Amino acid sequence: MQFEEIPINKNNIKDLKIEVTCKNTLEAPLQENDIIGEIKVTEKEEEITTVNILLKETIEKKNIINYLEQLIRNYSTYMEQAM
Repeated sequence: MQFEEIPINKNNIKDLKIEVTCKNTLEAPLQENDIIGEIKVTEKEEEITTVNILLKETIEKKNIINYLEQLIRNYSTYMEQAM
């Protein structure tokens, strides 16, 4: 992934505002590179850039087998720690 470089005068750093906005809830399945939010950078009310926040990988919807596997893993971990 490539990022844009934006030159900023070090004397103006105090004037920078970074606003991160993300969706409150996400529902699977989600695909790699789906947009789930954005980062906006402003300086003294002037927008410098806005960058989308993307999913790094696909997230599949869980099924009953996934929940049972998770239950077994969590129970095994719990029992190991209890001993």
